[in-house]
Amino acid sequence: MSLELISDIENYKKLNISKINNISNFFTNYYYLKLLQEYLSADFKCIVLKDKDSIIAAIPFFIKSGPLGNIVNSLPFFGSNGGMMYNSCSIINKDKIMNFFLNIMHDFQVVSYTIISSPFYKDDEFYNKYNFDNIIERVAFITQFKNQNIDEIYNKISSSAKRNIKKANSLNIEISISKDKKIKNFLMNNHISSIQNKNGDYKDIVFFNKLFETLPNRYWDIFYAHKNDEIMSALLVLYGSKVVEYFIPVIKEEYKSNQSLSLIIYEAFKHAVKNNNHYFNWGGTWLSQEGVIKFKSKWSDIRSSYFYYNNIINSNIYDHNSLYFRNNYKHFYVVPFEKLKQ
Repeated sequence: MSLELISDIENYKKLNISKINNISNFFTNYYYLKLLQEYLSADFKCIVLKDKDSIIAAIPFFIKSGPLGNIVNSLPFFGSNGGMMYNSCSIINKDKIMNFFLNIMHDFQVVSYTIISSPFYKDDEFYNKYNFDNIIERVAFITQFKNQNIDEIYNKISSSAKRNIKKANSLNIEISISKDKKIKNFLMNNHISSIQNKNGDYKDIVFFNKLFETLPNRYWDIFYAHKNDEIMSALLVLYGSKVVEYFIPVIKEEYKSNQSLSLIIYEAFKHAVKNNNHYFNWGGTWLSQEGVIKFKSKWSDIRSSYFYYNNIINSNIYDHNSLYFRNNYKHFYVVPFEKLKQ
């Protein structure tokens, strides 16, 4: 067995990561990581455990420098799931790669590091034995498609979701897939305005442009609902290895009642099944987001917790306020804000 630290993202591409992570969500995709490296101006690293020429496991992560020192996330940016990837890996080998990760945190002069686990792995017990300072739970909702046809999938969604699909159909709303500039602009502009109205953190135009420039067309689609040339709603999905990511949904305020987004979701389900995808990942949700949990529960049949495993090496971190970290380490998880002194 040997351990290797990769610093060149092009070498990560050569690993063909899908071979060691056949239920990978999109966030460990080479093109997505390259997008994050450029957009976040962060250093990419990946620890790889090998047995001769076979890759056993890997942990990708990013390092962000700032006034307090270096911050490490696996992975940064709106809860992108990272952590350890493997197909089959013994506890002994997991410990080897994890201890290597922990040791190099000191080499890189890291002041805080966070591993965001994947809902597709059940590694909670493994991570917990490392006594992280802060462990924050999130919940993921997943719709399973594997070995099911679209009728079976339709039958397991909630009755209210079915009613919403029927309502949109009764209004003769059409669903199409496009990568045209007009549809991209609709998605971007409505996402930004909607999140701004809620005083939330939105993905900016620079990110969208970088995403569309970096990702090959096979890794994404925009589904959109329209009638009489009027666009009502849209959904950007990303394609991992057998996993479809529900990434950015938007709907114009005046069309919320016509349930066009529900029809988009159902058409995205059909498209995913047709293309032999096994899962539809609804993304991370805070436990306090009761409305979001209720909505995602209507469509999903798997509820899986995942966690932010966070260690603070420099206790001076607690002396700053949340705005300090938003300004200096944007899109990186540094510390639970509720534990800050200010």
